[in-house]
Amino acid sequence: MAIYGGFSLVGGFVPAIGRHLVHSPERECAGDLYLLSLVNDFSYPLSACENEKPLEMNPPAKYQMLGDCFFEDPRNGPSFMRMIADGLPDQSGNLFSFATGNVAIIDMIKGREPGSSRGVLVLGFVERNIENYVLERALFASGGRFRAPDKEYNGWELVRYNLSFFDNVLDTKPFDFFYTHNIVFYPILKMLRTMRFNLIGDLGSESLAPFYDSEGKHLFFAQDWHFYQRERSGVRVLEVAERIQSFALEIKQKFNLDLAVFVFPNKLSIYGDKVVSGFRYDAFIPRLASELQARGIGSFDTYSVLQSHQGTVPLYLPSESHLSSAGKQVLLPHLLKVLLDLGSKK
Repeated sequence: MAIYGGFSLVGGFVPAIGRHLVHSPERECAGDLYLLSLVNDFSYPLSACENEKPLEMNPPAKYQMLGDCFFEDPRNGPSFMRMIADGLPDQSGNLFSFATGNVAIIDMIKGREPGSSRGVLVLGFVERNIENYVLERALFASGGRFRAPDKEYNGWELVRYNLSFFDNVLDTKPFDFFYTHNIVFYPILKMLRTMRFNLIGDLGSESLAPFYDSEGKHLFFAQDWHFYQRERSGVRVLEVAERIQSFALEIKQKFNLDLAVFVFPNKLSIYGDKVVSGFRYDAFIPRLASELQARGIGSFDTYSVLQSHQGTVPLYLPSESHLSSAGKQVLLPHLLKVLLDLGSKK
């Protein structure tokens, strides 16, 4: 035990050594929910895990895109950003993924000023984070107070950056993470968690441990369940829409940019009936999309579009919280129509 403790101390606190001994998710092309559970029953290989080549940005691009993991994650085929860029007449720029930092979006807008030709800022959020992004974090604040990281990540830092979910959400310290996710203990950890699940059907008591459906096929984020249980009144929807409208007016005045906002459903919002008998979705996305459209902001009801295809294609993969390639393809024509309509406005 003492030897293992010393090994963990060295690996956890000496990046030059630890980066070669940690088990990175990049080595295991599997869903994010599987990586939380580490139960082999839910191991489902993804079609692609390679990092995409970043979209080239030549300011002032007509379309500029910013998004969280639902927007910029390239697993299961191309990311939404790449698919949108390939479908637009003007090449777009992937400037920053604000899921990984508390950065004002307005500080990310590049190469534009009041006299610039008209353009479109495209934002993509996952449903469970929209209220926090808009109302509580600095993302929609006026510029100047927050800056994006200006360094490249490599080695150990790249591993930590790729694992920002564990680092930021679970507040895991390098030593704590290395202690259980090094190349020595990681296979043992997976074996123990799989045995526990097979014996008692338990995925863990951690606050963000995933849960599974009645058929034992799909994993879901605990955050999806928390979002479902919260009371989201119409007033809250109006509050979000009004704050986004205020931001839209600001970027129009400063940068001559129109705004498009797409909110992607939680996996539980689409497949809730597999988890909860009598599950009833509260129409959060349809209500918000309607309010945004009424305020001249580009958007559409992603929930209803996906729901109309449930049962025809796998919209989400069993061990993933993100949309499958088929799910992205269902939404893509609607996203492109909104953006092309905005881009053609006089």
